[in-house]
Amino acid sequence: QAIWSWLKTASLLSCEPFGFRRRRQDISMDAGSAKYLEDNIGGVLAKALAEMSVVQPKDGVDFLSRWLKTYAEQEEAKAVHEREEAELAAQRKQMKAKMQAAEEKKKEREAAAQKLETLYTELLDKLSSPDTRFQEGMWQELVDVAQATTGASAVYLGVAEAGEEGGDPSGPYISYEYASKGSEWMTEKTLPQGTGLTWGALTENPPEETFKEM
Repeated sequence: QAIWSWLKTASLLSCEPFGFRRRRQDISMDAGSAKYLEDNIGGVLAKALAEMSVVQPKDGVDFLSRWLKTYAEQEEAKAVHEREEAELAAQRKQMKAKMQAAEEKKKEREAAAQKLETLYTELLDKLSSPDTRFQEGMWQELVDVAQATTGASAVYLGVAEAGEEGGDPSGPYISYEYASKGSEWMTEKTLPQGTGLTWGALTENPPEETFKEM
């Protein structure tokens, strides 16, 4: 727009008296101003003048002003396009990063699931094999695998004891022998019959009233 105004002014100056224009032409330009013009419009004016020399319009000032106006509009459109392309590139990069992160998480979940499946299968094969000699450590292994595969916060393994009359506790109870990591304190506890829900798993064909009470 500044160039357009300047060219319009130049067009008006062309109509001024010769003597007045001559005085204007005598005004010298300092080196700083010349460098400014060269850095900012020198290259553009060179293109405009080169094209004008080919076209050779009757009104050179009008041709030059319109050429520069069109050039400015094209440059602005080019800048807008470049900004839009940069924004799209950034969005594509962000989307790609999200997709890669999601894929990594998926692989991690699949690896974790495969690890649990392997733990379960190996223990099952070991316990099912006729060549396996049972060892006490297998109980703890069973507890650890059960916790890992079920996602339970804690797993306990107990033995149902008949109990002795006058003992503590008196009557049947469950003595916890093994517990998952962090719950080892349960191995010091017992669960008397009729307490909690665990005994329901040890009752064969419990009556329907039992479930209503739970």
